[in-house]
Amino acid sequence: MTGRAALLALASSALAAGCARSSRSEPARPDADAAAVATGAAQASANRTATPTPTATSAPSPCRAITADGDVRASGVPVALGSELPRAGWIALSPGARLVAKDPRTARETTFLGPAEVCACVAGKEESWVAAGRFESAVGAGEAPGAEEWVVVPQAVVRYAAAKLHVSVRPDGASVRLDGGVAFVWPADDARVRGAREVAEEGEWRRVVPGTAPAELVAARADGGAADGGAADRARSAVEACSQRASRARELARAVLSGRADGAVVVDQVVARRLARAACAVASLRVSRLAASDAAAALSVRVADADAAWSALPVGAPRPD
Repeated sequence: MTGRAALLALASSALAAGCARSSRSEPARPDADAAAVATGAAQASANRTATPTPTATSAPSPCRAITADGDVRASGVPVALGSELPRAGWIALSPGARLVAKDPRTARETTFLGPAEVCACVAGKEESWVAAGRFESAVGAGEAPGAEEWVVVPQAVVRYAAAKLHVSVRPDGASVRLDGGVAFVWPADDARVRGAREVAEEGEWRRVVPGTAPAELVAARADGGAADGGAADRARSAVEACSQRASRARELARAVLSGRADGAVVVDQVVARRLARAACAVASLRVSRLAASDAAAALSVRVADADAAWSALPVGAPRPD
């Protein structure tokens, strides 16, 4: 089997499994550590002969189901109270079902309400995917200082640190309601958001206003994109956006590590890294919803490549003179 064929086979397995954040490599560092690239630049200036390399991390502990009411199944197997939740694979909730997942590192709790198809603690991180159904958070349920939960839906990413948040995903879009705290939403390039306030310092991220009507996330086209091929084309569009943003983040990281970048470039790199993560999360979700095929496997490989590009310190980055 050739190397490319092996990668496609691996990607096909990941597609079959479902929520695989990356089929080839997991991000070496969490998003909260985005500023580590700037630290790497300082180290490069101090020691010009060193070549920055990613730091491997141990596999995180799995989330657990602290509540599993009604029919909740992972890969067709009922989820038992207290059981470990799968690192990959969609969890299906029947109408009226309720699942509460608890992160063992932070004790953060997240709630999913059926009917729904979700992934909890994607790649062992504070990241939830909701392809359909409802998501709820609770203030005071295990937030760690500086740590954010990301909620990925087909149209967008919502992030928050401590908030009372409600996200509902429907076939025609999604809605985000904030009852308290602070939350931001990033719409995918082929989606738009209505009812959220612009936040200039966050660029493409928009702040959700507490106590107001839900922010609505819809396709940029009124027909939802069905005319251009539906789910497969929307997945390809998301993968292309993911790849472009990941390349931009990597270019900025190389500039920072060169030792010649000013403060503005460092800030741009942190912003670009977060946007690349968001774009690739949406792309990963969309690709994971496609039927297994060579085309879908190839898209999965591209997302994995892009994840590696934005998440790792670039090997062989230019050294300052």
